[in-house]
Amino acid sequence: MEASLNGGSCIVIEARDLSKNVQGGTSVRNVRFTVSRGEVVGIIGPRGAGKSTLLKMLAGFVTPSSGEGVVAGLSTLMDPFRIKNRVGYAAGDCNLPTRPTPRELLKQRGQLHGVPPLELEARIEAVVNAFELERFVDLPVATLQPDQQQRLNLARALLHDPPALILDEPTHSLDLMGSHFVLMSIRAARDAGKAVLLATRSLSDAEFLCDRVLLMHAGAIVDQGTISEVCAHTGARTFTEAVMRQFPLRTTA
Repeated sequence: MEASLNGGSCIVIEARDLSKNVQGGTSVRNVRFTVSRGEVVGIIGPRGAGKSTLLKMLAGFVTPSSGEGVVAGLSTLMDPFRIKNRVGYAAGDCNLPTRPTPRELLKQRGQLHGVPPLELEARIEAVVNAFELERFVDLPVATLQPDQQQRLNLARALLHDPPALILDEPTHSLDLMGSHFVLMSIRAARDAGKAVLLATRSLSDAEFLCDRVLLMHAGAIVDQGTISEVCAHTGARTFTEAVMRQFPLRTTA
């Protein structure tokens, strides 16, 4: 499975007919797409569409019922544990431990991913500076505001310098300034060559950030393309109108 990346392909994340069956139905149905280096792809859909399950399958946390994910040349079926070292995964609902400090959590994450000790301190300082964590890096996480915790969450995801970044609702519950900081940080990761896959219910976030979008409903991808392409597919004048035409009985709120 290493060949697709080492052979020069720019595809970093690939879903190959991924499906996940759950009790009483199907959560994800035959999903196919790719994400390349230096690209942000957004999955947009209502609550319960299957977005989080899809991301967890690609990050190696959930085993698919059928199909396969490939991340940085590794199969989610054959190498689910190695894939975790090639993915930076973060959810908007952080659920971070509250007693340790950000520095302690970053050190634990680096050790988990096998970052050499001589490199770890330098990497910690780099992400602390990049995410403006300096003032509270040695305070208990419980004292951090929600936007500060999400910055820490992203810093942990990027600490081991993975080629793929998978984010589930990264601006969830953040205010305007907190959301803007997170979105600009994701842009910076893309500009540094990361392949970024994110799930969101925020259409404004998608328009601001995404190179391409996948519209997901009831476990399936119902449309995909650039913002302008998705609008053209439905004859809509705005992205919001295009999304509402694909999800006529649901909202993205």
